[in-house]
Parts: sequence; C-alpha cells; structure tokens
Amino acid sequence: LAGSSPPAVVLPRPRRRVVLLTRRTQSRWTNRPEAVRELRAIATGAGVGFVDAGDAEALGRTNLPGGGACYAARPQLELWRDAWLVISVVGAHESNLLFMPSWPQAAGLLESTNCGFFTDSYSVL
Repeated sequence: LAGSSPPAVVLPRPRRRVVLLTRRTQSRWTNRPEAVRELRAIATGAGVGFVDAGDAEALGRTNLPGGGACYAARPQLELWRDAWLVISVVGAHESNLLFMPSWPQAAGLLESTNCGFFTDSYSVL
C-alpha cells in the first residue's frame, strides 16, 4: 500500500553469555577442570552460552623480545563487553567490569576468593 510503513524489524535478543576467567597465580582454583565441566553444564542447561576464557594472566598477552610482556586492551574489553555474567577470582583484572553492560543487559560479576582471604576493602560500600 502506498504510504504505509514497513513492518517493524524485531532484532533477536542477544544471547546471554557466562564467562569464566581464572588466575594461575594468586587465588588459583585447584579443581579448575571439574569446575569448568560443572559450570558449562549448568549454563548449557539454562540455555545460555559459556566461555572458558582461561587465565587472566594470558588474556591479550604479547611476549616481547628480552622476556617482557605487554597486554592488549581489546581482548579484555571484548570479553567483558559481551558478557552477561563473569565468574572470576579476585584480582586487578576485575577492573574490566567497567566495560560490562549495566542491568538488565548484564547480571554482573560473581567473585571467588581463596580460602582464608579477608579484606575490609568492600565493607564500607
């Protein structure tokens, strides 16, 4: 019909994605392989994606001549930007939380601390 509007385009809702990001230094999970299997099964059963992003120390790392290393921002930004929920151990890499979408597009961060870990850092929040 002349003058009629085209039908509205309905875009698919982005798939929710759970990201696991651990560390191989501090707060290392001794049962990581089992945890990955369990978390993957839970996410799959709930109909959401699951990404095992490995260890934070390797994410975006480029080895430099002479034994040094630098870290590219893009892999970190993309990982957190596209996550619905990040499961991670405590660490400075969690500052990438700033790149996550806000609620309701993302659930947030589920932080794991090692046994005996104690800090007053967040008690005032």
